[in-house]
Amino acid sequence: MPEGVQLVKASGPAEYVTEGNLILFKPLPSIAAGQSATYRVFVVGNVDGNLVFRARVTSAASPEALTFEELTRFYGDVR
Repeated sequence: MPEGVQLVKASGPAEYVTEGNLILFKPLPSIAAGQSATYRVFVVGNVDGNLVFRARVTSAASPEALTFEELTRFYGDVR
């Protein structure tokens, strides 16, 4: 997770642990062809601005990890 956000909760088909600013989901034994697995991470922003979130997926069947990035805009407190 980028600096400036706090984890609220995470969910998915596997348990997770946190290490610093990382959320690590435990490996799945397998995913059959045509199936998918959905993971969700909920955060709250503590700063204004654009923050980049990165997800990395690894597999015993592939030597290279897949990396995904998404830019998310956080706005100040509007109360």
